[in-house]
Amino acid sequence: CPSGHFTLLYFTLLRRHFYPKATNYTVPHSQDPRCDKDLNWDGWYRLWYSGMSVQMPETCVNSGCGTETPLWLNGPHPTVDEGEVTQKVCGHYKEDCCYFDKISLLVKACPGNYYIYKFASTPACSFAYCAGIYLLKKCFY
Repeated sequence: CPSGHFTLLYFTLLRRHFYPKATNYTVPHSQDPRCDKDLNWDGWYRLWYSGMSVQMPETCVNSGCGTETPLWLNGPHPTVDEGEVTQKVCGHYKEDCCYFDKISLLVKACPGNYYIYKFASTPACSFAYCAGIYLLKKCFY
């Protein structure tokens, strides 16, 4: 995972309607929910928040992330030895944690205790990727 092969996503500096939002982000009443439908995800992305690496949640995100259908990883993150893995993504909607389950993405664990992701476009507005606002705590090896 050399540094030149992925893009850092700085959540504190991002514009509305662009890139994943942290799980604690709610949409102000004056704004529309985030929409990742028309974004052109190109390449690998490392999630970065307040000076630290973060990861997609592995459990249901009921609300937050600035959208109506928060997207979370439906399975564990890989180890370094596992290399790139394809993982399903779920979207919470209408009290169902995995109401939407048609997206898969690539995830890779990198030496240095962080992950990179190859995101896919979402099928509709109101779907947006989430980023957990916690430190990476598990060991990759």
